[in-house]
Order: sequence, then structure tokens, then C-alpha cells
Amino acid sequence: MLTSLLLAFSPQDDPGIASSIKEIYVVEMSHCDIGFTDPPSVVEQQSHEHIVHALNAADARPAYKFTVESAWQLEQFDRRASAGDKNRLRARLAEGRFALGGGYCNAHSALWSEEEMHRFVRPAYDLARSYGAAVDTAVGDDVPGFSLAYPRVLSGSGVQYLLLGANDFIGGKPSIPLADRPYWWEARDGSRVLTWLCYGSYAEGYDQWGMLTLNMMYNRLGARLPEFEAAGYPYDAVLVMRGFDNADAGTGMADLAAQWNSTYQNPKIILATPADFFRHITGKYGTGFPVYRGDASGHWESVSTVTPATDSIARRATAVLPDLEALWSFAHSAAGAAYPGADFRAAWDLSMVFDEHSGGGMPWPGYMTLGEANQQNNEFVGYATELAGSVSGLRAGALALAGPHMVPAGESGLVLYNLLGADFDGVVEVDAGAPQPADLRLADPDGGPDARFRWARADRSTLALRAQVPARGWRRWRVAGGGSTPAYPGEQAGTSLPVGSLTLSVDAATGTGVSLRDAVSGVEWLADHNGHRTGGFERASNTKAFFGIFSNADPAGVSITVEDPSPVYRALRVYHPRGALLREYRLHESPARLDVIVTFPRDALPLVPYDLNSQHYSVAFTANLATPSAFWVDGPDGLYRPGAESLPGTGLGHFGASTGGYLVGSDGRWLAVTALDGAILNIGEENGAAQATVETDEKTISAHMISHADFAQLVGGAIVPLEAEPGYNDLRFEYRVRFGDGPAPARGLLRHDLAPPQAAWVVSGAAPAGLPSSATFAAIAGAAAELTAFKRSEAGDAYVLRLRAGSAGGTAQLRPGVPFVSAWSADLLERAQAQLTAAGGEVTVPLRANGVVTVLLRD
Repeated sequence: MLTSLLLAFSPQDDPGIASSIKEIYVVEMSHCDIGFTDPPSVVEQQSHEHIVHALNAADARPAYKFTVESAWQLEQFDRRASAGDKNRLRARLAEGRFALGGGYCNAHSALWSEEEMHRFVRPAYDLARSYGAAVDTAVGDDVPGFSLAYPRVLSGSGVQYLLLGANDFIGGKPSIPLADRPYWWEARDGSRVLTWLCYGSYAEGYDQWGMLTLNMMYNRLGARLPEFEAAGYPYDAVLVMRGFDNADAGTGMADLAAQWNSTYQNPKIILATPADFFRHITGKYGTGFPVYRGDASGHWESVSTVTPATDSIARRATAVLPDLEALWSFAHSAAGAAYPGADFRAAWDLSMVFDEHSGGGMPWPGYMTLGEANQQNNEFVGYATELAGSVSGLRAGALALAGPHMVPAGESGLVLYNLLGADFDGVVEVDAGAPQPADLRLADPDGGPDARFRWARADRSTLALRAQVPARGWRRWRVAGGGSTPAYPGEQAGTSLPVGSLTLSVDAATGTGVSLRDAVSGVEWLADHNGHRTGGFERASNTKAFFGIFSNADPAGVSITVEDPSPVYRALRVYHPRGALLREYRLHESPARLDVIVTFPRDALPLVPYDLNSQHYSVAFTANLATPSAFWVDGPDGLYRPGAESLPGTGLGHFGASTGGYLVGSDGRWLAVTALDGAILNIGEENGAAQATVETDEKTISAHMISHADFAQLVGGAIVPLEAEPGYNDLRFEYRVRFGDGPAPARGLLRHDLAPPQAAWVVSGAAPAGLPSSATFAAIAGAAAELTAFKRSEAGDAYVLRLRAGSAGGTAQLRPGVPFVSAWSADLLERAQAQLTAAGGEVTVPLRANGVVTVLLRD
């Protein structure tokens, strides 16, 4: 009798969980941290092994599916795998049982440059093609926020879907209602990507959904599914992510899904790729999903301040890569030079790896041995120095080729190349390669005034030159004798620095700025506000920084000197009581600008006990403007206003910047700061929390310089001293600070701060006589647009130019200045889309408002 009852009510008749949600699509992956759990070189090997183990699981379980989260992981597999394993992967991709995420890595995207972001999908595309596959989905895990460039870049790279496994353990994850998922994430130019933001994080399958045992899963699903229904979730399926940090692959979830499906009727557990879920949803419900617009980046990017020296190295190197691509393309066109495409690809990949979300510094407590922690930090230092070395070589090679072609034979000259962006009007520091004669003269070949410059070093090997260079062009001077530039200036004790109509005054005890007064207008540009002073150091422990509690950290008893009058700019220097240079202000003649340069050795900072975690140091810049104020920051897709242009729930306590940002008062005055050596900006004091709103009562931008720690906890609990950046003790942070009451600076000005014109000091020219002193190589007429990239195509058969449009869009007439056979619009992967009208060397280019168009010129 009992047996008959048991047979009548078999496990398959158990209804399971009553819900309108009938299917759960489980996406299995290994979340990639390049480091964090192990040194990067170890993670490289693990990434190969995990994909092999996933292939083994697929062989053992026909229902098994696996998603390779990032192209970096597949790259490690591809470098090490046997031919047999590569063929197995090729077969699984063809079957749709394996999928490749379209991003190269999990990015701290607020720190990325625009052109760096444009390379985000390229490695995945190239690898996928080699395996006969396509890339339709990108995965972004762990980091809680993402740049508003994502939808434009992904859509422009052929990616239809975006899966976000954002981590929310300290806040900052966008709060998109469950009923609105999936949603269209739309860019400023109208392009968009269909996005699923996970319920928990990339590890949600384990904790929030209980996908470890049958009983745990039943209980957790019994809690989660009603939550979706109560929120008004309208669809019959949800996506659940199941991965962990550099975790191995296996058959556990496949076996658990089979056990569940044979036991319960609802919901069904489906092992899936992300595209399986998106295709199910769009196939059944169409495409009329909610639309969201805005940025969500910046909340975790502040960890870059743990390794500020190498962050600076990588930031400066990445900033000039587009200019060097343009210079090499110019040299290719003018002189037939072989374009070093492989070197540029390697440099871009290094840049993306360094700007990934793991990084060096103090390891997660209990994760590493001392040897592993040191190995990790040395490897990240190696990424930055290798990138810088590559960029240095590319620069030297390009200038050696291009320079002589702009200087007539028999002459020596200086050439400045401003091949991308806007017109340049500012100061360029030029390394002449060797000490120059005291009577050096930079003569205008067309008979105009000599260039105005000053010696930037006492040995006269480097000079600072005031120059105007046209957009997409160059400017040259003849190197001669008979000049009258003053000697490198001496310095005297003092606390005031007059230059033109402006006078900077600093506090005699601390060297912090107390006044910047314009004698002509009578305007005082500085203001002490809420305890902040321009050039002032601010300190907070890790906990206090989270809540925006700071104290001033300026040493008293400094000594201060002022340079003798000098052309171009004049400096005021603040020395620590022990004698080391602490702070240098440079006040420029024209255009008006204040540079603030901070230097200090890391080992001079007070020791930080382990229980305090870290001490955070910032430098402040204040302005005499009226509140309420509004803040703009420059990200990978241009200037945007946090809060007003942020996704709901985004952390708004601090911000990552590709270049810098500016604060505008209600009286129209503004303060702009470009951070050359650090990317984290705060409104007012440093604030580590995921604030829900943007502060509007501040008159200060503070730049987070370093999160300084001395101790790490190792495997087993031992607490030991550790170097975050082996070999890099001396720190240097440089900022460009501007004040005004007219239009705030355009993005091109901030970009030029990080990437000024490239300078070629030519000992012996090779060009014919009669070259003009200044010219453009390319012209853009019609609708407003800036040239942001000029390179050779990855295939080597075309020039690639990118134009960034203004808010009006329209049509531009491009005269590229290079020979071509046909012109095409293309996506960011350089795939031709539509042929463009071209006649007489001019190309008609339709522009999308606030968008970027790629033009392919086949030669």
C-alpha cells in the first residue's frame, strides 16, 4: 500500500514553487580578477585550465553550458591550449554551448580614455573570429558601476546584449527596479544595448539563489521569486549568474539542475549562455523594454590610489597613445614608414589590463602568502613600466621619422604636432636631448616674432614654450643663435608670486594658497571654505574617509621661495622643514593657469597600523564662487554632470575622471582641475561612501592622491609590512588649475593638459625649402566635429579616422590629407558599413548628434 502511494506521487509530480516565473536561466562562468586571488601570472595559467575543465564538463554533461567572461581569459587559453582543446572549444562555440564575453576585462571604466574604451571589444572580436564564432554579449562583473560610454561602444562594436554582475557590498550599484529588467541602456547618441542587471552579484547563484544543494535552492527560490512578482516583474524567466573569483569549472550545477528538474515542475532550471536568455525574452515579449540613460561609474575606481606611482605612469602613457598612432600614420603617409600596428595593439592591451579592476597593493586579508603578494605587486609594476617603455619607443620612432620631413635640409628646427583634437594654445615642455646654448633662439621661418620660452631646467636641456598650434596640424621654428631668453631663474624668499595682472599669495607657515587676485578686474579667485585651502593637504583614515571626515595635514614651519621673473611662467616653491620640495606653484602668463605640483616620498608618511587599514591623502583646490554649485567630470564619453546624468542608485561620493572636471557656481564663476597623475576627484573633502546625491554647497575640488597602507594580512593571519609598489617610493602629482567666469573649459583643453602636442627636436632637417611654418594635414568643414583618432587599420589596408560630433550632429566635409581609393563609414571594429560620397579628395560624413563616427579610407 505504501509503495503504491509513493509511486503515485513521484518526485516529478511535485509542483515545486508556484510562480509566474517558469524558467531560470543559469549562466555559469569564472569571474576574472587579473590578480586578487593569486598573482596575475598564476591567474593566466588558471584561466587556461578553467576553460579546459569547462570543456571536460561539457563532454561529460550534454546540458552543460559555459560563458568565458572576458577576452583576457580566452587569450590565456589560446596561448597555451593544445590543438585538440582548441578544436573542442571551436565545436562548443558552434553548438552554442559556450559563449565569449565581448569585453577584454572587467574595467574601472571611469579611468579609461575615450580611445582606450574604443578598443574594449577588439581582442574578443579577433579571438572569436579565429574560433569561427561571433561576439553578441558583453559581461561586466564585480565593479558596481560602468561608464555611460558602454552602450555606445558596445553597440558600435556589434554587441547586442550586456550582462552586469555588479557587486554591491559597499553600495554604488544602480538601483534599476526589478520590474524594469531587462532594460535598454541608451547612450547620448541614441545607440543602446539590452542590459540585464543581476539581482545580487556575479556570485548570486551561490548565496541569493542557493544553487549549492537541492534544499538550499528550494528555500532561496521560494524567497526570491515572490520578490520579483511583488515588484511587478512581467516576464516568465529570469537570469541568474553563478561564478566566483577565478573559480574553476565543473559539473556541479549541471547535476543540480538535473536533480531539480527531475524533482520539481516549476521553475525549470536551464543552463544557458547570456544570449539564450536575451533571445528568449525578446522572442516572446518583443523589444519594448524600459529605457535608461546615464553614467554609473566611479565608485570603486578610488582603489587606483593604492598604487599612485604606477597609476600615473600608465595614465600618462595611455593618454598619448592616440597622438602617437596619428603621428605614425602621418609618417606612413608622408614617408612610407612601416606602421607598427602590433606594437600599438600590445600597448592598448597593457593599458586595459592595468586599468582592470584588480590591481596591486595590499592583498585581500588572508588571501596570499608574502611571496605571492610581492609577486603580484611586482607584476603590476611591470605592466605599467612595460607600457611606458613601449610608448617611449613609439614616440621616439615616430618623431625621428616625422620631424625631419618638416624641417628644411641644412637647418635645425623644432616641430610641434597637434594632429588630434582642438586648436592648441598653451605651454609645451620640450626636451632638446642635450644642453642648448644660452643664446638659443626659436625663429619663425615666416619672419614673425620669435617663440617665447623659458628654460625648464638649469642645464638648459629642457625648455617650456608658449605655442599656438592648429588642430590637425603642426607648427615649426628654426633653431638658431642670438636669442635673449633669460638664464634659468634664481629664487628668493617670499610668499607672493606676481605674474601679469595676477598675484598668488600663500600662507607663510604652511605654503597653502590664500589669495589669487586679479589687479585689473579686482576679482579674488581663492576662498577658504569648509576648512579647505588651495594646495592644502587633507588626511583621513579609511573609516573617516568613508564618512567625509578629514583633518588638515600641512606641515608647519615650511620655507618658501619665489623665482625671479621669467617668461611663460614663474614658480613659487614650498619646502618641507626637513628641506625636501613639497609643493610647487607655477603661475602662467597667458593663457592664465595655475599648476600645482606635489612631491613627497612615501616613506615620509606616518606609519599606518593595520587596524586603521589605510590613511588617505588629498590635495584641495578652492574657488571664490557662489553656491549652489554644479559639478561636471570628463569620462570616456565626454563631459557629463553626475547626478543629473547618472543612473538611479549610482554612488555619487567621488568620481573617476579620464582627464579632470570643473565646478560652476551659481554666479557663473568656475574652477577647473585636470589631474595628470591621479584620476579621483571629490566635491569638497574626500568621501568614500556611495552618496545618493551630489553635493551642491561646496566651492572645492579635492584630488585623492594616495590611500597609504603599510601592512598586509597574509594566509594564516600573520600581519607583515608590504610595499604596494616595489621600487617606487617618490610620489609626484601634477594638476592644472584654472579659474574663470565665462564659458567653462571645453573637453579638448583638459585633454591637451594630459596630451599636449608632440615635440620633435630636429638636429638636421631633410625637407625641401619653402615649407610653411604652420599648416594642417586634414580639414573639417560643415558641422562641428573633432578628429579623435587617426591610425592605420588593424588589417593594414586603410586609414581609420574617428570624428566626434557635437550636440547638433549634421554633415561634415572631411579632407583627410592622405591618399585613398574609397571611403566608408565603419563600426569600432573597422568593419565597413556604408560607402561614403567622396570627390576631389573630400569625403562627406554624416554625423550623429553626440556620437562618434569611424571613417575607413581604403588605399
